[in-house]
Amino acid sequence: MDKLYTIYVEPYAVWVARTVVRGEGIVRLLSISGALHYLLPFIIAALSVLHLGILHVNGSGNPIGINTSLDKIRFFPYLLSKDRVGLIALLIVLALLISYAPNYLGHPDNYVKANNLVTPLHIQPESYVLSVYCILRSIPNKTGGVIALALVFLSLGLLPYLNTSKIRSSHFRPLYKKFLFGFFASFILLTWGGAKPVEDPYVFIGQLATLYFFAFMWIVIPVLGRLEFEMLTGVMKKIEKKKEN
Repeated sequence: MDKLYTIYVEPYAVWVARTVVRGEGIVRLLSISGALHYLLPFIIAALSVLHLGILHVNGSGNPIGINTSLDKIRFFPYLLSKDRVGLIALLIVLALLISYAPNYLGHPDNYVKANNLVTPLHIQPESYVLSVYCILRSIPNKTGGVIALALVFLSLGLLPYLNTSKIRSSHFRPLYKKFLFGFFASFILLTWGGAKPVEDPYVFIGQLATLYFFAFMWIVIPVLGRLEFEMLTGVMKKIEKKKEN
């Protein structure tokens, strides 16, 4: 995602540098952007190797959240065949999009030649960044929008530390599951709102979805994990008292 945003934001960064920043600011901004383009692939590759190492040592999780060390199967041919099915399905979808609808996920305005003297009336990013773009523009203040954009990545990075639940799977957390469906709905609204013009009611809908997104990340996940644990502990204590009586 970081590499994607450096690629996407760079043309607008150059536009800002040429129209707002003068002299040394252009050179400095382009140098930073070029450095990020060069370094991020190596950082991503290093993190991928680190992920594989941790996965090899600790093993992978599962939807139920139980320990599966006592019941394992070989990677080949079982898991390889399973991954092959998903890869073939993905390639079929990509082939259909490329062959029959190459512009389906894009926007005609992206083909308009850039003009340094004219600010675009409507900027629509690619489909996979619409949700974050909607969060960026939902904040009226420019600085606040940039902070909210950074807070999205910070929330995702701190997610393992924000989660206070002792239960790994959401199958056994009915309250959390309801809020999770709301989170999915907010993500869909953000993606839909990011493709719309910056006007009401799309701005208001994007602000509501943004508010729920951050509330889910910073309030629901930490608080609900502790609350469910306390509720489960109370139920277990009542069961033990009944057994003693």
